[in-house]
Amino acid sequence: MTFTEDKKIKQEKEINQKENKVDKKKKIKKILQTIYKLKDKILKNKKQIKELPLIFLAKEDNIKKKTSEECKIIKKKKRHDFFKKIFLIIDDLEKIIVLISNINNKDDPKLRGISLIKKSLLDLIKKNNIRIEGKIDEIYNHEKHKLNINKENAHKYLKIKKVLKNGYSIDKKLLRKALVDV
Repeated sequence: MTFTEDKKIKQEKEINQKENKVDKKKKIKKILQTIYKLKDKILKNKKQIKELPLIFLAKEDNIKKKTSEECKIIKKKKRHDFFKKIFLIIDDLEKIIVLISNINNKDDPKLRGISLIKKSLLDLIKKNNIRIEGKIDEIYNHEKHKLNINKENAHKYLKIKKVLKNGYSIDKKLLRKALVDV
């Protein structure tokens, strides 16, 4: 081998070494990038793991609130339905009182017993903040009152002369319109 050939081989080796160094640097750079990405993922996962209990607590709280609201709605509806049935019983008791008072005298013990039952049901209604709609001399209101006979001259300024059936409202909701004569 000649000196020039030897020099060429040396130069090639140096070039190869430089290329190898560059390749190694690139590989190291890639490895470091991968490591940084994995560290970021680990940090994000740790953060999510720490937040999981809070997420579950928030979901649990939302479920409790929703369930509570649904229970209130159901209770309110059941309460309205219950009192609608009570109103029917009161109406029947009023009819019985009228019948007995027409047949017998006013001091009849049956009449007094039925009147006491009616009174106790009316007390129950008052205790539950149920408002009785339709009172004599009250101004007629088509939203709260229903006319016994359709009168064309009936308008909102007429006063109630006779209440045939009481109306009832609870929680600002009308459960039954009062049947009235104006």
